[in-house]
Amino acid sequence: MRTLVYLASGSYHRTYEQLPYERIILIDLHSRFAPLNNSKVRCLRMNVLDALELLKSEGVKIDCLVNMNEGIYEGGGTFAMLSDHMVGQLYPLLNDEFILICNLSIYTELELKKIPKLDWGFDHIVLESSDERYIEPELFCNGFYDGDGNFAPSKKYGKVFKMTKAKNADYISDIHPEIEIGIKHKSIWSDVDKLDAIGVSVQCDIPISDSSNTSIKEYMLRKEKTFNLTGMTMVQILDHCEKHKISNLGLMPWMRGAYAEAVEQIKSFKPSFLKSITFYHLGKNDLNPLKQLI
Repeated sequence: MRTLVYLASGSYHRTYEQLPYERIILIDLHSRFAPLNNSKVRCLRMNVLDALELLKSEGVKIDCLVNMNEGIYEGGGTFAMLSDHMVGQLYPLLNDEFILICNLSIYTELELKKIPKLDWGFDHIVLESSDERYIEPELFCNGFYDGDGNFAPSKKYGKVFKMTKAKNADYISDIHPEIEIGIKHKSIWSDVDKLDAIGVSVQCDIPISDSSNTSIKEYMLRKEKTFNLTGMTMVQILDHCEKHKISNLGLMPWMRGAYAEAVEQIKSFKPSFLKSITFYHLGKNDLNPLKQLI
């Protein structure tokens, strides 16, 4: 069943029934209107993080992702839907190839200049209107307000991309005789079932919604198997593994490229329980310094 998911969708519109997908899922905490009876459109009135957890539990895979107007300047949105931490959450739901319909121009106004690069572990190309997979962005949003309060039509700013998961080989190192050390170019949340512990590095203290006191950081750290990497040395991480009898450890990037000392600490570590350490990253260059060391 081909599925389109629209983040911060706003209200239901009957035109969505005509979209070339068998299932349409609208995610918006403040959505007011429900679909018609026998509709192929489903409205999830909840914050996006909870909604994605629900869809993961249901085994949903996304063929088309829409993000046009998340309401940061007006509408109650608290964070960018295509930010690093959100893409990490989305990643396990995204098919190896999917269509992205979005408005990237707003992110330069928000000083989030990394987002328009779409550096997520996917290759991407722009689809032109002549492509059969193209859907006019204006269908999802008439426009948005920029940081100066000016209304801009979405047809002018919206783009359609074909996104394809990059075929990047995993890095496996033999720097330790008893611990397998690896680097994976994917979201750590794709391997939750394979890991005994997940080191989380999220600095974002923005609330998950305008009606919640829970921050993005708190939300991530409430997830099963997680612990906070912030400020930890590799020695402290390895001690944490011994204390909690962890065999398979997954880590997000957290050392801002300064991994030389951490690698030396791994080399000299004598494990009782630890069998593998896997470093995960989405950005193409996030762990280049580590790759050179192992």
